[in-house]
Amino acid sequence: MEATLLRLRSDHQQQQDHPSASCQNQTHHTPQGAQGSLADDFCRLWRSGEMSDVVLKVGRDELQAHRLVLAVRSPVFKQMLAAPMSEKATGIVEIGDMSIEVARLLCEFMYTDTIKGQEGAQDASVISELLRAAAKYECAGLVQLCSDRARPLIAVENSTEWITIATQLKPQTTLLM
Repeated sequence: MEATLLRLRSDHQQQQDHPSASCQNQTHHTPQGAQGSLADDFCRLWRSGEMSDVVLKVGRDELQAHRLVLAVRSPVFKQMLAAPMSEKATGIVEIGDMSIEVARLLCEFMYTDTIKGQEGAQDASVISELLRAAAKYECAGLVQLCSDRARPLIAVENSTEWITIATQLKPQTTLLM
């Protein structure tokens, strides 16, 4: 009983320490030894960072990730991690054009195919930055998700910014449709 409580505390502490708070909120408890859904398993993989083999450096912050997941979900990451580039050799991908919050959301989507429970994922500036990141890394599903979340946020006051984004990302986004 004591060992189980210690393990639960340890698991809880790992969840608190990991960057993906929304993934924590999605955790479904399955009996030890039982297999969860694929989505649950990938959520746990992202949350734990277990067996990670690549580091995404965003400023001074680092995110642990898995080459295979990034490569399967993004043709840009696939090329970066398979071609004879420094990222393949070092296992470090330097990302200088997005915030750590957006990098976490990008990874969360790559692992779970959704973004849940993130306060910032409702904020226009975060959505616009995430939309640009999704387009850069050619994550079509995330581009669509961001476009869907952005549409209700478009107003007269910010329409110029959104038109600029839609123009830059066309044909990848259906933002203004």
